Amino acid sequence: MMYPGRKFNSYWMAALLIVALLSSCGSSPSLMTSELEAEQSVKLYLNDGTSLEGLVIEQKGSELTLVDQGDHKEHVVQLVEIRRAERSKQAFDFQANPISDAEISRNKTNRNAWGSAVGGAALGMLSGLVVGVPIWLAAETPPPLFIGGLGAVGGTIFFGMKGIRKDRENAVTKVRYTRKYAIELEQEKQKQREKLRELEEQKAKLKKQLKEKDKKSTKTQ
Repeated sequence: MMYPGRKFNSYWMAALLIVALLSSCGSSPSLMTSELEAEQSVKLYLNDGTSLEGLVIEQKGSELTLVDQGDHKEHVVQLVEIRRAERSKQAFDFQANPISDAEISRNKTNRNAWGSAVGGAALGMLSGLVVGVPIWLAAETPPPLFIGGLGAVGGTIFFGMKGIRKDRENAVTKVRYTRKYAIELEQEKQKQREKLRELEEQKAKLKKQLKEKDKKSTKTQ
C-alpha cells in the first residue's frame, strides 16, 4: 500500500533529480582566467585592489587586452594579476561604450530561444523517463510519463532561457560590429574629405600661380 506521504515524497524526489540533471548545464557569472576570451564583456578585480570593466579585445598566452569603460583605452593585464573575473551585467562595444537593452531588443531574434526550447523539452522528457522508470519499477508513484512530462516542462524552461541568452549575445555582437563598421565608414569618409580638401587647395594654388603668370606675361608685352 502506498501512503500519501510517501507518494508526495516520490514526486519531490523525482522533481529534484530532474532539476539536478538539468542544472548541471547551468552557467555562473564568475569566470576562470582560462575562460576569458575575446569579445567578452567582463569585470576584472585585480590583486592591487583596482578593477577594470569593459570588453576583452584579445587573450593571448599569459595576458589579455581589455578596453576599459572608464577611459576607453586598451589595458594589457597579466592573468596572474587577476584576483577574480566576472561576466559584466553591461554589454560593451569595441570602444567599451555601453550597449543599451533597447538597442539589443531591436536587433534580437527568437531563433535560438525556440530551438533550445524544443530541444530542452525532448531532453527533459528523456531525463524524466530515466528518473521515473526506476521509481515506477520499484512499485512507487508517480508513473514514468508523469515524470517525463515534468522533465519536458523543466527542460523547455531551462533550455529556452539558455536560447534567449544566446539570442541576446548574437544581438550584442550584431550591434558591436554595426557600430564598428559605422566608425570605420566615418573614418574613411573623413579621409576622403581630407583628400578633397587638399585637392581643392592645390587647385586654388595652381589657379593663383596661373593668374600671376598671366599678369607677368601681360606686363612684358
